[in-house]
Amino acid sequence: MTKFLRPNVALTLFLIAATCAFAATPIVTVTTPTNSETEGSPVHFIASASSPDCADGISAMRIYSAPGVSAYTRYSSQINSYISLANGTYNAVVQAWDHCGGVGKTTVKIKVDAQAAPAGFLYTANSAYWNSSNHGPNYMIGYEIVSGGNGALAMTRQAPVNTDLYPIDVASDKGGHRLYVGNYFASDVSAYFINRQNGYLTSVSGSPFAANQYVGAVAVHPSGHYVFATRDQHEGNDGVAVFHVQSNGSLVEIPGSPFPTQNDPSQIVVDPSGKYLYVVDSEAYLDAFQISSDGSLTPLPGEPYQLTTRNGCTPNPLGLIDLFGKALYTANGGDYSISGFKVNAITGTLTQIAGSPWADPQECPPGGVVCPGGCSASPVSLAIDGSGNFLYAEDGATDGVTIFRINSSGALTYVKDEVLDSTLVCGEIRTDSGGNYLYAACGPDPDYEVNVNPGLDEICIYVINHTTGDLTASPSSPEPVPETGGAVLTSFAVTP
Repeated sequence: MTKFLRPNVALTLFLIAATCAFAATPIVTVTTPTNSETEGSPVHFIASASSPDCADGISAMRIYSAPGVSAYTRYSSQINSYISLANGTYNAVVQAWDHCGGVGKTTVKIKVDAQAAPAGFLYTANSAYWNSSNHGPNYMIGYEIVSGGNGALAMTRQAPVNTDLYPIDVASDKGGHRLYVGNYFASDVSAYFINRQNGYLTSVSGSPFAANQYVGAVAVHPSGHYVFATRDQHEGNDGVAVFHVQSNGSLVEIPGSPFPTQNDPSQIVVDPSGKYLYVVDSEAYLDAFQISSDGSLTPLPGEPYQLTTRNGCTPNPLGLIDLFGKALYTANGGDYSISGFKVNAITGTLTQIAGSPWADPQECPPGGVVCPGGCSASPVSLAIDGSGNFLYAEDGATDGVTIFRINSSGALTYVKDEVLDSTLVCGEIRTDSGGNYLYAACGPDPDYEVNVNPGLDEICIYVINHTTGDLTASPSSPEPVPETGGAVLTSFAVTP
């Protein structure tokens, strides 16, 4: 039998619901651009929202470039972002929602009549692969690096571009004309042309190209003529597949490829001269090769080099970076340390630098090292500033970045741990081509994320001080990475 509330009870509940839903009206203030202003693209939007009648405040803000066309969303009470728009006239709407159900908006009419040349591009690889029954989606998203914008990013107007199953590493050629993606579970490499005017990606004919084993990392020869991809099956036939880049952009594996390495190669780097290639694996070895004119690899004398362990912990290196061809550093995620090797410019051979490996004193407990797993096994990624004076290590244990000074011998001196404005989730870190900005794969505060938008990904942006090594958050940081079908950010690359 249907039950009915007494009239006075029903009225009371209605008034409560009405108060929660309609009393709070967010106030949206747009500082930039101003109404009827003429702008060049990308357009810089600065806006804020408040809701005096809602104690819990603002839940989200969004920019609509046209009715129903969402251009940007931020789960915050402030927006400081760049939006790529084609030339034309727009009645842009900046809208805010509060936690009481209220909605407020402000309209700004602008004219866009010029397209600024980007300072470079950033591409994220995103995947929703969780297990054998969930295989997608998998795609790339492109961003412009805004010229004069303190490293700010503006998403290109191109829709997400599909890649193959579980893109785990991304690399571009030296000039930023081509992009390559290692697809781990698909065991292949996707190849794209980059439009230097707008950052759009066009798939190369025949892409993706089979590597016939899980691809964990990719790298490009400085000449752009060869692409290297690790083959990672955790078994005896692991190695590096070498592809020759054809005139139409397609990849053809060279004779003799793949070239054997130790088991489980995880990262790969080519020195700037194009003479040598180095591969680090999860079993704490560094393979070193000479690169011939035909792209083939010849092991160097003394390789593989074994990484030093600390207190019985396996380094399990996941990051590898080159210091202008002079030194090589590995991120030893298994024991909170970084190993460094001096590179012989004539032979390419490696000599461990005195004092290596260096520990992060903030992560290592006094009297010993705990050997953790998962996200707490930091660092997993490294970056070097443009001056070559500072090395940055992803620091999942403290949700930030550890800063080291690099001295003339290549040795590292701990400076400090920099806690970032968002939580790093085992994230990669990269610099722009000039080494002036640091980009980090990050995510919102966990409590906020769970309550508002689970799985949201972001790119955090920092300005590097080349004198002190300090990191200052860019005004537009962090930049959201939109989700589709539960996909998360797995890797990213920064191009010139």
